[in-house]
Amino acid sequence: LFLFVSCGNDDDTLGNSVKKNAFEGYARGSAVSFVIGDKAYIGLGYNSEDDNRFNDEYLLDFWMYDSASDTWHAIADFPGKGRTAAVGFSVNGKGYVATGYDGNSETKLKDVWEYDPTTNKWTQKDDFAGGGRYKSVGFAIGNYGYVGTGYGEGAVDKNDFYRFDPTAAAGKQWTKIQ
Repeated sequence: LFLFVSCGNDDDTLGNSVKKNAFEGYARGSAVSFVIGDKAYIGLGYNSEDDNRFNDEYLLDFWMYDSASDTWHAIADFPGKGRTAAVGFSVNGKGYVATGYDGNSETKLKDVWEYDPTTNKWTQKDDFAGGGRYKSVGFAIGNYGYVGTGYGEGAVDKNDFYRFDPTAAAGKQWTKIQ
């Protein structure tokens, strides 16, 4: 004896997938992203296709997805080195991209960039105090960003964490917390 039971009706879209407009940028792996309000931002990453917008196959373009209008818009290109495995987070209406790998086996990146959606401009901030690394974890809580763990210089796995304060004076934006 089999009993089939169904709850709800077919008109209920809760839990159902809804197709949205496809990403309009180049296909890429190991991109970075952050969210500000109802807009998502994605960029950087790696694409092995030959194209003049690439920095040795490491992308510099960035895109904003507006969920209200289901549209993609190109924003200002990233001014730093193209990279993969970076971290992203947002604090106080601005997005941040930190760390990553640019394809040079000798170098892990530690630079930090702030994106302001009101001016569509990138500004370099204090370098990440934990040194160069990639495949880290980044997130925000309240008015601070946090970056930690990852793979650092000298082939060392990291287990530390740092807090980023975007309102602190230059040279004092990063504090080690673990």
